[in-house]
Amino acid sequence: MFYQNPDAAFRITGVFYVERAAKTSVLSTGRKHTAIAYRLQGKGKFSYGDTAITALPGSVTYIPAGLDYRRSSTPESMIVIHLQGFGQLGQQLQVINHMEQIEPFFRKLLSAWETVDTNGYARSMKLLYSIFEFLQQQNEQHGEMIPAAIAPGVRLLYARYKDPKLRMEELARACFVSQVYFRNLFHRHFGKSPQQVLLELRFRCACELLTSGYYTQKEAAQLAGFSDVKYFRTAFKKHLGCTPSAYIKQERR
Repeated sequence: MFYQNPDAAFRITGVFYVERAAKTSVLSTGRKHTAIAYRLQGKGKFSYGDTAITALPGSVTYIPAGLDYRRSSTPESMIVIHLQGFGQLGQQLQVINHMEQIEPFFRKLLSAWETVDTNGYARSMKLLYSIFEFLQQQNEQHGEMIPAAIAPGVRLLYARYKDPKLRMEELARACFVSQVYFRNLFHRHFGKSPQQVLLELRFRCACELLTSGYYTQKEAAQLAGFSDVKYFRTAFKKHLGCTPSAYIKQERR
C-alpha cells in the first residue's frame, strides 16, 4: 500500500469537501498532485489500462500524480486531500473499501485545514499520518496477506460483525464474487468458515462486555450482534464450554 513505504513522504497542498453530480466516463489526465479521498456518499468507478476498480461509500481512494484514468460515478460527496509526494510512492490507483471507522480522521483533518491559525498546518499533517497509522493497524489486524479477491469482504466482516443484520451474501457481494467462491477462498485462507469467524468475533466482544460488570447478559448479547438472547446463551455454552453466568464468575475470581 502507498502508506507503507518508509522512503515516501507527503506534504499537504489542500483539503476539500467535494460534492458532484453523477458523471459517466470522465477522462482525467495530467494530474500534478497526488490525492487521497474518503468517499462519504455515492459509488465511483475508476479504470486505467486493463484495471477497473469500484469505490463504495466509506472507502479510501489513493490516486497518484501523473496517472491518466477514467471515472464514472453516481451523485457523490467526498473529503479529498491533495498532496505533494516525495520518495518512492505507489504508482497504482488503490481503493480500500469498508473503512467507515476512518471517517472522523478525515473530518478532523478538513476542520484543521480550514482553521486559520499558526498551528493549523501542523495539526493537519499530524492527522494525515494518523490516517496512515490507522490504515496500517487495520492491515496488521486483519492480515496483510489476505487474497485480494476476498479482502473487501473480510474488511466488511470486521467492520460490521456487531450488526445482527449482517449476512454472508453481503460479504460475497462486496467482492463481486459468488457466495460459494467467497466461502471456499475464505476457508482456504483462514481455515474456518466466514460464519465461524463471525461468531468468534461476537463471542470475544460479548465476553469483554460481560466481564466489565456494566452490562446484563441480554445487553451484552445485543451489543455483540446477537438478536436472540436465548440463542446467545445456548451458542455461548457450546462455543466456550460454560454458560455466560459461569463465565462471569470464573473471570471475577
